[in-house]
Amino acid sequence: GLMAMGSSLDVIGPLTKTVDDAESMFEAMRGHDPMDSTTLPDNMKTPNTKEKYTIGVPRTFLNDGIDKDVMDAFESGIKTLANAGHEIVDIELDALRHALPGYYIIMPAEVAANLARFDGIRYGLHVDGKDRIDVYRQSRGAGFGEEVRRRIFLGNYVLSSGYYDAFYGKAMKARKRIQRDVKEAFKKVDAIATPTAPSPAFTI
Repeated sequence: GLMAMGSSLDVIGPLTKTVDDAESMFEAMRGHDPMDSTTLPDNMKTPNTKEKYTIGVPRTFLNDGIDKDVMDAFESGIKTLANAGHEIVDIELDALRHALPGYYIIMPAEVAANLARFDGIRYGLHVDGKDRIDVYRQSRGAGFGEEVRRRIFLGNYVLSSGYYDAFYGKAMKARKRIQRDVKEAFKKVDAIATPTAPSPAFTI
């Protein structure tokens, strides 16, 4: 099974060497699971049968921090789509600049909430200690790596009294604004194209 890190952000995705391998994994994982609230029944998916699509490209969002090789490959892909007869239009997604700061507040907050149960008593690794508090300390210290502990620590901070509205509340407002911008964009375009990652794939 899988352990939830950020419930509202987690998406399971395999890392594969080829697109064919990724497709094989996707076919095995896809579909509705009645025990998983994040999956949709097949009858709720509307097939799109258009032959030509309008594809939006958020140019201002793509100006910073993307490797030249990645942008060259992306532009080549966009050209291929245009040559196939699809309409390419520039769109504005100004709120996306808030996505990364918002993520680094929402994600650790959800990590702290999701992993709080792994205390060595009810769930997770158990390490004996001299008393219950020591069991918590030893179990969570041994069971979670440094990066996980860092995220839990930050998450508890942003959710704490006096900081909740200043950090978490603002991040949730930014998320709503991003959602609104994307919904507005989809009134004009069928798809939004961006590079998958800002840098080339890491070495396996």
